[in-house]
Amino acid sequence: MVWCLIPDAAAPALAQAVDAQGGRVPLPYGHGRCLVARVGNAVAGMVYTAPPIQWIEDHPAAQRAGLVQALVEIELLAVAGSHRGQGIATALLASAEETARDDGGHLAFAKVRIGAFTTMRWYRRRGYAIAAQREAVAFRTRSGFDSFDDGADGYQLAVKAL
Repeated sequence: MVWCLIPDAAAPALAQAVDAQGGRVPLPYGHGRCLVARVGNAVAGMVYTAPPIQWIEDHPAAQRAGLVQALVEIELLAVAGSHRGQGIATALLASAEETARDDGGHLAFAKVRIGAFTTMRWYRRRGYAIAAQREAVAFRTRSGFDSFDDGADGYQLAVKAL
């Protein structure tokens, strides 16, 4: 997961683009979902989730369609600096989890930079388990058990069953 600030000048254009598509972004497998939080007319934050395309592509073609709903990755969670500390990120995360659950998702995860202890604590307070570096996360899909890990790319996984 990437934390970033949304520049106030870019926020309205971003929100309009998201609204024009109903928050859905077509992907090779399934779709991404973007949710925007507003305070009055101001865009306060956004969250973008998607199936983990690379993980899906590592599986045989016959299994891919069934794996689209198994995992949802929280790829971006951003709150404008002027709106931080108001519970907006928590509300966005809860909405993203609910949307993923309604779409048939079973497991949500975010990649958290190694050593980002504040972010790890934030996820833990919201029911996520933090996997150790390179620790595999095992779960069950319709076709049996599967697993994934952080990819040894400088991140750890925050994982929550939906």
